[in-house]
Amino acid sequence: VTWKVAGVREEKVYGVAAIVTHLIGQVDNSRDPAITVDIPVTLATPAAARGKPVPVIIGDIFIHPFFPGMNGHHGPYLHFPGTSMCIAVGPPTEPAAQQLLERGWGFASVDYDAVQPDNGAGLVKGIIGLTHRGQPRKMDTWGV
Repeated sequence: VTWKVAGVREEKVYGVAAIVTHLIGQVDNSRDPAITVDIPVTLATPAAARGKPVPVIIGDIFIHPFFPGMNGHHGPYLHFPGTSMCIAVGPPTEPAAQQLLERGWGFASVDYDAVQPDNGAGLVKGIIGLTHRGQPRKMDTWGV
């Protein structure tokens, strides 16, 4: 994977000053040049820690540009993979991103669906498609 910085800006994340870096990881597709796999990552670190190393938590729960309806609820919720459906399952709390930044930590949100679509048609695309050269998996392949 070759990482490139797609953009950097200072902004408020849930009211906390942060440096937000957008990264794109380009997966080597020499195995099947017809398939491109990019790994979009949003990295946020506290602006107060500029230039200093900070611990970073990696996940997909920190910023939800794909689920705007969840912006008002920051408690636990259940997300139905492959859909935009979410159900709140607990009382609201401070957003995890806010809690991390206030404590001097950073977070990285990975758009996993861009790496591997979460549906049957996506199995010949993304990282699985690249691994299998764009062909369907065989019945004896691990994970089938």
